[in-house]
Amino acid sequence: MKYVPIWVVLSLFLVAGCSGDKGASPYPGKRSVDSSASEAEVAQKEPARNDDGKANDQKDPDKRQAQPEAPTRKIIYTADLSLIVDDLSQAEEALLALVNKHKGLVAQSSITGSSGSPRQGRWRLRIPVEKLEDFRRAVVKLGVPETNTLNSEDVTGRYYDLEASIKTYKASEEALRKLMDKAVGKVEELLAVEKELAARREKIEQLQGELNRLTNLTALTTVNVTFREIKNYVPPQAATFGSRIAATFSDSIEALAGFGRGLLLVGAALAPWLPLVLVVVVLAWVIIRRRLSRLRPLPVQPLQHE
Repeated sequence: MKYVPIWVVLSLFLVAGCSGDKGASPYPGKRSVDSSASEAEVAQKEPARNDDGKANDQKDPDKRQAQPEAPTRKIIYTADLSLIVDDLSQAEEALLALVNKHKGLVAQSSITGSSGSPRQGRWRLRIPVEKLEDFRRAVVKLGVPETNTLNSEDVTGRYYDLEASIKTYKASEEALRKLMDKAVGKVEELLAVEKELAARREKIEQLQGELNRLTNLTALTTVNVTFREIKNYVPPQAATFGSRIAATFSDSIEALAGFGRGLLLVGAALAPWLPLVLVVVVLAWVIIRRRLSRLRPLPVQPLQHE
């Protein structure tokens, strides 16, 4: 007798698994009423009726079936905060203290500029979702806010689709493993099953990695914080005509100063080339003068009479 091919065994196994629950009731927790049941049994199963013949819908609270809970929504939040601070070092220290207080962590940080000149700091923080609003309100108090935004992305469908796909692939993987343990076939068929198992495992790991990423992003909010250091900063107020004149005059002075700095930079850039430019100018002047002297007409000598 020849060995039955492994794909035939796999097909029979899957068909048997799908047809095993055909006789079950489509409603979980309930059984269908047998047609041969007595009238007394059927009467016991019918709901009690009021005097007017209507069914009494009131049920014993203890016998009520628990309603399935709605799936928890999975949302990715991203907040952006930009503030002007008087002292960047003090603001950074206060910010890190707030991160520790709200059970967060620093994913990335950078500070540009040097001491004595305007500096800027950037931080990418990870804060638990339930502590996000308290953290934002605390950070805003560290300086003068310029930007305070919050964005959200609902990934509930993608999250639970990944969970369902992982369960399906794991069930398929388990079925293949059982068939591989029981079946005895050709080496080529066993190698094909092993290859299929490896593909299932790779897909499961890929989906699990994506699910873990979404779990992390939905559990912790990404908060981008930017501090700009400006000493003795005065927040802008409603502009008046006098303040506009002063601002225009100040801008004009600044533009004039910028033009002067530009000329100085141009002069500094041309300074190393001046000797070469002078040599070229002198040579050109000499050559042009010689050519002009050759082109001049000779003076006419007066005729001498004998």
